[in-house]
Amino acid sequence: RAQIVHLGATDAFIKTRLASGAWRRIGSGGVYLLVSHRLGWRQRNRAALLAHPAGVLGSASAARLYRLEPVLPAPLPHLTVPPGTHARSSTAHIRRSSLLRRRLVDGFAVNSLPHVLLEVAVDHPGSLEALYQEAILHRRTTFDLVADTAVRASAGRIPGARRLRLLLEQLGAGHEPAQSQLETHLYRMLEHPDLPPIVRQAPAPWSPGREHTDASIPDWGMIVEGDGRVWHARIAALANDRRRDRAALAHGLITVRFGWAELVDDVAGCRATLLDTARAFDRIR
Repeated sequence: RAQIVHLGATDAFIKTRLASGAWRRIGSGGVYLLVSHRLGWRQRNRAALLAHPAGVLGSASAARLYRLEPVLPAPLPHLTVPPGTHARSSTAHIRRSSLLRRRLVDGFAVNSLPHVLLEVAVDHPGSLEALYQEAILHRRTTFDLVADTAVRASAGRIPGARRLRLLLEQLGAGHEPAQSQLETHLYRMLEHPDLPPIVRQAPAPWSPGREHTDASIPDWGMIVEGDGRVWHARIAALANDRRRDRAALAHGLITVRFGWAELVDDVAGCRATLLDTARAFDRIR
């Protein structure tokens, strides 16, 4: 509807097209289909995204677009939307999640593949291992990226995290880079014209002289940490990470954490996350 109105259509025009049978309404989200076109799988997914533009396709719908076998049943599109989004639909399954990383696959907005596997762990647990193996075999994701997602999901107690962790334990541990390598990638990402100056190894204000942060951005009141530990060690360290994050928050500081795979494979995405976080907390002046 928004696209049609932007092009100059009026309410009367839309009502006339619907009354004549030339258009068909799909659900209640202001999405219409030409009756000359079949309402197939792709059209249903497109309609879901048009009705909820902040969302991405997830779970079985996204797994099919990533061309993972076996193809999971998805009579209705699976849509993942940000927390707090007021979204109801009779034509799609809606999931609210903070683990939403938009990607474009075959022209559709989808969640990142590691996050899709986390969703599959809830919706289709019996197919999780087969889909994971397929994704790794065809190099559509990596162990490290999936492990990063498992750690974050565990920290947030997000459904599917335990099942995904058990699968990773069964299949083996990830790569553990030396701390110096991790810091090299972290500082390379941070020391960029789009970001304010940083302080390397800044003293932690809640424990000066005893604890340090990997880096701080004083202009934004932000701490940035890089984590290259093997994934199961990161699970064990969650309690200490949360303690540090709470201590930082008590001093008015936001903490943003990045895993090894993100710092190596998605530098631009890391910077975008920092900028988005700074804007969300009104730290950019």
